[in-house]
Amino acid sequence: MEKGEKYENPYLNEVIFRINFANIPKLSENNKEAAKDFHEKISKEFPNLIIKRNHEFNIGIDVDAGKPPKITQEGTYIWVFENRLHNKSVELTSKSLILHYKKGAYTHFRDFLEDVILLIDAIKGYDPKDISFLGLRYINQIDGKTIPELKERIEPKYFSSYVMDLDEEEEFIQIMNKVSIKKREYILNFQYGLFNAAYPNPNFDKDFILDLDCITKKVKEIDEVADELKQMNRFIWFKYDNAITEVLMKEMNREDSHE
Repeated sequence: MEKGEKYENPYLNEVIFRINFANIPKLSENNKEAAKDFHEKISKEFPNLIIKRNHEFNIGIDVDAGKPPKITQEGTYIWVFENRLHNKSVELTSKSLILHYKKGAYTHFRDFLEDVILLIDAIKGYDPKDISFLGLRYINQIDGKTIPELKERIEPKYFSSYVMDLDEEEEFIQIMNKVSIKKREYILNFQYGLFNAAYPNPNFDKDFILDLDCITKKVKEIDEVADELKQMNRFIWFKYDNAITEVLMKEMNREDSHE
């Protein structure tokens, strides 16, 4: 596995996996029990179930005079499955599957991948076709630090000096940067900077965000997902590793590994 899985104390607020596929007719029906087989296969890890209404509509206009618009609804329900600690959730619709880790849930990539594989095996029973999107996103929030402390932990090229150049009448509110990178069939949207959850209030905790969102439309078959995720995780890892200093690596208890 990639060496990047060896941060023991990561500043991760969220980790998200998503796939989109062609509409699955069985999950489009007005039937709350349609995802029962899926839940049975993942219930050991995700026992809690919440069912929501999906309000996605398609309106088709009939150009023939005198005929009203045709209104259809694709995917009547959204099934949400949670683990016992309520820090991991799975969202299933007729067109998508999402795994969401909240703060504190992520340990290593190999454990995250095990959950993904569990979900992939479960959705195979519904024969998903034509995967159109695969995404892997890590949102790192380095909090509880002063600006001088953050500058010790973030590489200078990712830390704007502008916040240090304000005059006495100016107050810093927020600064976020975004760069999009293409590598073969992968696109990485990388957002970074000092984020203000209380915007536009200038009195806020100056948390540094490293948000790495990798997507691809290369994958077409469900059996390709796990291997592609490994490649995407590696892409994300090297960008993250280049953005932080040894001070932060040590603080997160980095253990280099080439498993």
